Amino acid sequence: LIDSLPGFEVLFTATDGEAALEKLGTHEVNLLLLDLELPGENGDIICETVRKTSPWIKVVILSMHLDDRFILHLIIQASKQ
Repeated sequence: LIDSLPGFEVLFTATDGEAALEKLGTHEVNLLLLDLELPGENGDIICETVRKTSPWIKVVILSMHLDDRFILHLIIQASKQ
């Protein structure tokens, strides 16, 4: 679906956190759609890693979490440069 939008290209998908981090290291990414419930390294850890190593990448977090504290934690973490 995203691949069909003008100006967007899907560079890769990953089924677990380790694969996502590995692929992030080998592709020039501008936008990351991140599911928090990945097996292995979860989305929280991936978001933290991306903020530290590739702060230019914009992260969109997908989640079904309803815990306000957890969501606030993610917003704060994602906004750190």
